[in-house]
Amino acid sequence: MQSQWKTNVAVGLFVIVVLSVFMYFIMNYTNELGLFEPKVFIKTKLKRPEGLFVGGAVMPNNVEIGRITEIKFADDITDNTVFITMVVNKEDLQRIGKDAKAKIATVGLLGDNIINIEAGNPQKEGHIEAGDYVDGEEYSGMFGDMGPLMEKIESIL
Repeated sequence: MQSQWKTNVAVGLFVIVVLSVFMYFIMNYTNELGLFEPKVFIKTKLKRPEGLFVGGAVMPNNVEIGRITEIKFADDITDNTVFITMVVNKEDLQRIGKDAKAKIATVGLLGDNIINIEAGNPQKEGHIEAGDYVDGEEYSGMFGDMGPLMEKIESIL
């Protein structure tokens, strides 16, 4: 009876260790946020958060530093502002200045929408802190940045 109990404990510990190692590698392979890195919340607000979803990426300069954790309307029913909460790695806040702009960007072949943070200048006004709002810039659509190009094409024709 004693040896059966020892065998069960050994097998149980082995299974727990194997599952823990497996989960660690899965988290690293899928590029989830660092499992043991401290995280903080920052926020932004937009009138039209087209195509954003909870779990979407937060990227300054095309480097993923966080995820969208919440998208909700303002408490006032007549206000169409949408508040977006993001969780980011704490160490990355020092790269985002108080003059940063958060806007929706399109990435990938399928056109996934993400929050792209134009980092601003942290040396100018300092960097943002946990809980701060990043100014939001409205989304101009997938082809919104093509305005100057279209004007040049029209002037040539």
